[in-house]
Amino acid sequence: MSCILRVAGKALDVDALASASPLKPYRLDRLGERRTPSSQVNMAVHQDSCAHYVVSDQDLAPLEVQVADAIRFLAQHREALVAMLHFPGVEDGSLDFGIEWRDVFVHTDLLPAALLSLVGALGLGIELSHYPGDGEDQ
Repeated sequence: MSCILRVAGKALDVDALASASPLKPYRLDRLGERRTPSSQVNMAVHQDSCAHYVVSDQDLAPLEVQVADAIRFLAQHREALVAMLHFPGVEDGSLDFGIEWRDVFVHTDLLPAALLSLVGALGLGIELSHYPGDGEDQ
């Protein structure tokens, strides 16, 4: 995974959002729909509606690369993002950075002020999702 923008809300009409925005989502989740077609458990349904947008498509790239892509994306699409985040039904927006877990004593990641400033001005949250590495020494 890489950096993804998620915009969500319980009353969000994700199809209307996708139609109204120049940004095109790669996935739409709808409240109450099963997470996977084979899910049989109630907990396996979406708890809200959510539109997912690719911000950085470099699979598990170093955080610095994803951050640079995110800064460009946020600056380039600022107007569309403001409109999207004020769309009826939107309750939450966040950037999720997919990071490879490093097998080190202390795993730290720095988010630069330039990113935090853009994210804060838009009212977005930040999520860091850590994924297992490929087993090589880091």
